Amino acid sequence: MVHSGWDTLDKRIARVRLYQKLDPDNVHNFGAAYDRALLFGYRLDELDQLKADYARRAAAETTGATPL
Repeated sequence: MVHSGWDTLDKRIARVRLYQKLDPDNVHNFGAAYDRALLFGYRLDELDQLKADYARRAAAETTGATPL
């Protein structure tokens, strides 16, 4: 098996919007919200927070600090 990497955030956002349009009540996702499922637990309107948290964790990995 070859892992070719994760989807870009833009691709994930596009999928969220498509799935929300096709299944607005999340019936086919067992009731789970598509944005939280595909965006690492964040809502679609929390993208700025997702990016900030990711940047903070990435910076902590390069410095060896523990992220808050």
